[in-house]
Amino acid sequence: MSSDPLKLQRIDDITRGGHYYLDKSDFCFFLEEYYAEKGYQHSAANQRIYNIKKSPQRKGLIDYKYKVRDINWYGDRLRKALPESYFDGGAAFIPIPPSKARNDPDYDDRMIRIARRMCVGYDDADVRDLIIQTQTLEAAHKKDEKRLTPTEQASFYSVDKELLAERPLPKLVVILDDVLTTGSHYKAAEAVILQHAPNCTPVGVFLARCIHPDPLSYFADFDDA
Repeated sequence: MSSDPLKLQRIDDITRGGHYYLDKSDFCFFLEEYYAEKGYQHSAANQRIYNIKKSPQRKGLIDYKYKVRDINWYGDRLRKALPESYFDGGAAFIPIPPSKARNDPDYDDRMIRIARRMCVGYDDADVRDLIIQTQTLEAAHKKDEKRLTPTEQASFYSVDKELLAERPLPKLVVILDDVLTTGSHYKAAEAVILQHAPNCTPVGVFLARCIHPDPLSYFADFDDA
């Protein structure tokens, strides 16, 4: 499948099989396709994903500028790809947190930065860093680490209740993440949000979906958080 980074493509009956935990009830979309085990040289999309995942501890080094560049690139593309009504209060944008807790030196705020870049120019845009990773976990792509189920992953999430108290969530909640692999993190985030706002409709938006050389493999270069 060829990906057009100016348009969002929906996960459908053909592509859903590559994302184990998603089902027909999930509304999930992606901009590009990331090929696992192919390296950053495989495609422009692979290069961008590698760049935005550069460690925050590389800040100040010469290559960190590529992280900043591609964070901005994705934010700009999402602004063009999503309906304008979403930015005028029609939706709340909630990033899935990374695997590191906020007090960890490796904590990476790339997705909230992409969300804020996406909403530049819209004063009424609703961006909330609502979901909190309560403890640092090892990245699930490491082959000696067990991938968590959605229920297990959700046990490591909490919500910022102050952000919930500021104003109710709108009917539509856009859950943002970088790479969709199994869908475990998305389903965990969806469950946590619905616990606090059961009447909202979650929609997943991903920068890329992961394509495995072996569609039965659960191991990839990167986790979807």
